[in-house]
Amino acid sequence: MLTFNTWFLVLCLWVSREWAAWHEESLSLRVLQTTDGFMVTRETIWDQVSRHHLLPRAEDVFIVGTTITPNAWDHLKRLRLLRYMKIQDCGFDKVVDVSFDHWRFLVDVDISRTRLNRRSIRSLAALPQLKRICLYNVGLSDQWLRDFGNGENIEGLVVGGDTITDLGAWQLISSRKHLRELGLPNTKVTDKVAAWISELQCLEVLDLSNTAITDKALKELRGLTHLRVLNLAGTAVTDNGIAYLVLRHRIILG
Repeated sequence: MLTFNTWFLVLCLWVSREWAAWHEESLSLRVLQTTDGFMVTRETIWDQVSRHHLLPRAEDVFIVGTTITPNAWDHLKRLRLLRYMKIQDCGFDKVVDVSFDHWRFLVDVDISRTRLNRRSIRSLAALPQLKRICLYNVGLSDQWLRDFGNGENIEGLVVGGDTITDLGAWQLISSRKHLRELGLPNTKVTDKVAAWISELQCLEVLDLSNTAITDKALKELRGLTHLRVLNLAGTAVTDNGIAYLVLRHRIILG
């Protein structure tokens, strides 16, 4: 049976560890808050209590329209409990090691119009708690998509604005039957992907905008009973094809 002294020692160690982590994070947070393009928010009191944190920790970061320097990236690494990261219209300094494996608590990553490398993609795919990822115009290729692995926890997956073909789409879809959101906007996919998408029986949101999709693909999608949002803007789909699908589902069309 644990004695009072043992419990007190455990409590002191926990407080000391929490304080040290918060202090280190706070120093980096001050630097980032004065760095152009960086916006960081801390967790709510409810989240703080439910996660057993002594003090509120940084939770979300939004980086927009800036060049990310080694100094800024190093300070960002110290925000180890980040859960949401959005990077938009940015570039990385040539000497920055763009890896995301420092943030094992990330659940949502959204990166657009910001060039990544293959190592970056591999580190994202390895994040254990990641549930949603959006990569738009980051330099993806079919070959790189092999590095995504199974991604068993991922429920939302959007890749677009890059030269992704049917082969790349298949590599994403084939091992993820549990997806609730799928986006392939502005890619090179064709009607061929519809047969694979039709196997995603949990799918609720689908974005195929600005692709070579036609009415033929919609016939394959009629079995998606949970589908509620479908974006077909910029495709060759006709009113006849849309009517065929809408008659069977209550869908919001984009």
